[in-house]
Amino acid sequence: MSKTLDRCQYHQKVGIAVEWLTRDENNYSILCENCLAERANNKHIYLLKDAELILQQFRLEFLYRFEEEQKGKINFLKNMQIIVQKLQNHFSQTLDQINNKINERMEFNTMIFNQGGMQNEKNENLSGKLNIKNFGEQLIEEITRCKRMKKIGGEQNIIEFQNQIQHDILRLQQGDILYECFELMIQVDEKRIVKLMENNQMNVEYQQGNIQRTPKLDLICKEHDKEIIIFDLSEQQQREYRARCVECDPCIFTSLTKCQNLWRNYERQQSEILTQYYQSRKSQIWIITQQLFQLKNSFIEKINSIIIQLNGVMVQTEQDILKIIGSMNKDWNTMTLNEVLDIADILSKPEQMKQCLKEMEIKYKMKNLNIDCIFQNSIEELQEINNQIAQLNLCFIHEQGGNNNNDYQSPKYNYRSRQNSEKKKQRSNSTLSENFQVQLKDQIQDQKFKKINNKIKSLEEWRIQQLKWSDKYIDYQLFFTKKQAEWCNAIAFNKQGNIMIAGCIFSIKVFDFLKGRIVQTYQAKQHSGDINCLLFSKQINQFISGSDDRTIRIWNQIDQNEWKCIQVLQGHEDWVLCLIQTEDEQTILSGSRDKSIKKWIKNQLNQTFECTQTLHVHTDAVLGLSLNKSESFMVSCSYDKSIIIWEIQESFQIEKKQIIQNETYANRVLFINETQFLFQPNNNENVHIFKYNSQLQQFQASKHNIQQVQADDDYQYFPSKFLTKQECFANIHNKYLYITKQINEEEYEILQIIEFEDYRKFGSFTEDGEYLVTWHYSSCEFQIRKNVGTSRISW
Repeated sequence: MSKTLDRCQYHQKVGIAVEWLTRDENNYSILCENCLAERANNKHIYLLKDAELILQQFRLEFLYRFEEEQKGKINFLKNMQIIVQKLQNHFSQTLDQINNKINERMEFNTMIFNQGGMQNEKNENLSGKLNIKNFGEQLIEEITRCKRMKKIGGEQNIIEFQNQIQHDILRLQQGDILYECFELMIQVDEKRIVKLMENNQMNVEYQQGNIQRTPKLDLICKEHDKEIIIFDLSEQQQREYRARCVECDPCIFTSLTKCQNLWRNYERQQSEILTQYYQSRKSQIWIITQQLFQLKNSFIEKINSIIIQLNGVMVQTEQDILKIIGSMNKDWNTMTLNEVLDIADILSKPEQMKQCLKEMEIKYKMKNLNIDCIFQNSIEELQEINNQIAQLNLCFIHEQGGNNNNDYQSPKYNYRSRQNSEKKKQRSNSTLSENFQVQLKDQIQDQKFKKINNKIKSLEEWRIQQLKWSDKYIDYQLFFTKKQAEWCNAIAFNKQGNIMIAGCIFSIKVFDFLKGRIVQTYQAKQHSGDINCLLFSKQINQFISGSDDRTIRIWNQIDQNEWKCIQVLQGHEDWVLCLIQTEDEQTILSGSRDKSIKKWIKNQLNQTFECTQTLHVHTDAVLGLSLNKSESFMVSCSYDKSIIIWEIQESFQIEKKQIIQNETYANRVLFINETQFLFQPNNNENVHIFKYNSQLQQFQASKHNIQQVQADDDYQYFPSKFLTKQECFANIHNKYLYITKQINEEEYEILQIIEFEDYRKFGSFTEDGEYLVTWHYSSCEFQIRKNVGTSRISW
């Protein structure tokens, strides 16, 4: 029986080596000399005659890596201990508790380190010649033990522990020594991160150094039962036929070695992007943290919470980045056939790989652009010092952007210079009277903030500098996001583009719109139904809202952050679905689910709106309204599948001129010039253009429609809009937004197609067309896009 166990199961010959099965890590196979000849390239085969040497080398290699890791942790903790001891004379009781935490953790890591050493001494005492069976079992036992020790060491999350210690130190908030120690803590952390990055690079080089001969996967071609050694990376090839053996039909193939090299290069580029993102974020958070320290005397507890939040983001960023980088450089010998085919699929599409890298780079650049989103809500709660925090944040941005200037200095140098200058000021003023010192301090503070204000232009300008300007005429790029939980049907802007309003279920939220960044300032809750449409005055700070509660309300601004409903227009018998206004803002036109269109004229005596005409022609809900520029025609669309053109007579009396019956209804209709309007049919790939025939004095369908993606249309709450400054129009259809320019009366060019995640999104453009703001159901957030094309307004 024992002889059978010592033999190869394939050739029944005496075993002379064992193979560690990488896909079944807790098992091994016995190999004879025939097996060894067939698998000569496998680096996981170990000869029995070298058993003692192999086990010793394995232990030494593992212990070296394990000791280096544990020594690093112990040295890191020792450095932290030295830093904390600097503060002990000032904060003995609190710091003793912190010191005890560090001692306990250091003792625990030392114990783990010693356990690894003791186990090594125990293994070295093994003597005697090993037989093939004992050798295989001991090899698996050694691998299992090392993994267990590594897991125990890895469970001690040194990053979270560091964050706890930083939090305890930040709570002290006293004296200049705190700043000095915090700087030292950051320096220690930077050295640790550099070491982690170096170790990862060493692992890559070590794996590359091990590949000396043609690699081997031990994966078998299903058709010929031969080893897989080549791959067909042509895009048209089917997934299951990518992996090939030597007997497969000739094809344009790529060797396994080249595939591995291509994949390593792809992962290296990903790693570089992630590393750059990490370093950039590290620099941002470091400088923002230092700036926040300047405000420690105001709302100190709130600022501390922001700093801790930033530290937590840094910890999470570090964990995410190292996790992604750590998942790279996987040994191909441990991969399954599906995993290898997944890589082959990716490698077969080089253009898609380039696009993926570009999208990855943009993704992490946008994350850095939105760094202030992380703590925006906390900053808003600080109210009185909110502007100071924003200025300090922008000051960091301005200085960071000036790295190429000769007079640029690092944040640490600036901080020390500021400390030295303050100490000199204190010595020079020591002989002055107390009142004069206070006055001088106030003057210095005023000068400081004036200097900051002169240096800073805006957060928007810095962000725009980071974006790559497009050569396209129109190019809206995602710029900023803000969470908004409630359903939002309607969005509108004032003429200046610095106030945004949003209908959020029953309420209307008012936001300051500061060039791409929104801060809520007011919320009106007088409607009793969903807000379906909003109109903002171009002349005064006044807006109009239409709701499911069958009313239209007029709102005036009575204070900087307060609005009041000054009039309620009643008369509709069902939901108010659409609103438009004349250029002089003396007339409002409303469409409703009650099948009617109402005209509201402003009474010049009491400045209130009165319903002077009701149009009952549509036989179903009125979904859209539009006026041409001269306001001589109005067009309406409805669920009754009709388009009605209305002629506007003297004294703005509206008369039905023409009815166009269609095969399906449309949610949107828009005059794109004086004599042409677009009609967006539901579930149709064409946008129909209707043109006025002066001879027939009727509107007729044009032969030149605009081609789009065929899809069911969505809600009517995102009306089409003509962008005057860009001389183009925007039309939403399902999950696509089309921005189109009219070349002449018969030609149209789609300048940009924006694809959203789904059709449940509503939004609007600023009056100058520079920004597009949309609310999205799937992510419950506002998305702000900026036009970075050549049609942008110059700064």
